[in-house]
Formats: sequence, C-alpha cells, structure tokens
Amino acid sequence: MRINYILDSGLMGGWFLLRLSLHDPVLALNIESDVQGGVRRTAAALVSVLDGAEGIDLEKLKEFVAKAE
Repeated sequence: MRINYILDSGLMGGWFLLRLSLHDPVLALNIESDVQGGVRRTAAALVSVLDGAEGIDLEKLKEFVAKAE
C-alpha cells in the first residue's frame, strides 16, 4: 500500500510504501520525502501508529528515529 502525504504548508511531503516481502516473512517499508527531515518525521509517525501492534518488530525503525534525537 502506497500512501502519499503533505507536510509543511502544503508542499508535497512524500510517500511511504508498506508491503509484504516477496521472499521473506517480513514487511518491507520504503519512505521518501521532498521536505528536509521528512523521512524521519514519517518514520516517527509510523512508529507511534504501529507501536504495540502484535507481531511487528519496530526496533530498527525506532533506532532510525532515535538517531535524530
């Protein structure tokens, strides 16, 4: 599923794509943004939405978000 979003005063923010891997039992996540810091902001938002969901390991995503702090 690809989601387009807007950040910062109506500028095109970017998109993220969450899909099943073709070969491994994992979800693949791709994030792109045209806004400075948009990828990390999107990752943080996804962590807040998905945190606590059963069967989803968010450790690598949380590490990525924490690097900005």
